Amino acid sequence: MPAILILMFAWIPVDRTIRMVIITATAAPVGANAAVYAQLYDADYTYACSIVTQSTLLSIVTLPLILALAEAVIT
Repeated sequence: MPAILILMFAWIPVDRTIRMVIITATAAPVGANAAVYAQLYDADYTYACSIVTQSTLLSIVTLPLILALAEAVIT
């Protein structure tokens, strides 16, 4: 999704700060609320916890890469 947004924002006239905020929010890891709601509604919350953990760990690498790509394409 962030890569698609970067391409879209290359042609849409929106302020640069707004573009970067939206791209950052899309590239961010999933929220811990997914695990909380899974447990609240008797779903597989251990799986939800593992997905939240994986998403957070992967974002350590992917978030800076996406933001660098956005800086290169959008500016």
